[in-house]
Amino acid sequence: MIKGSAMGIAESYMSPGRIAGLLWAGYILDINIYYPYISGALFFLIIFIISVLIDKKRN
Repeated sequence: MIKGSAMGIAESYMSPGRIAGLLWAGYILDINIYYPYISGALFFLIIFIISVLIDKKRN
């Protein structure tokens, strides 16, 4: 039961992310064809740095 509820919560958060991500990527694609890729790379770099900082605080 816990696995199912965790998956449901994860899907709930991924749906708005998919919508916002597509809108953002479509908007910046009109500016330059490479910007969606750069934007995605920067987003994941920021998330990686945040996760490393949180992990350091825990240990």
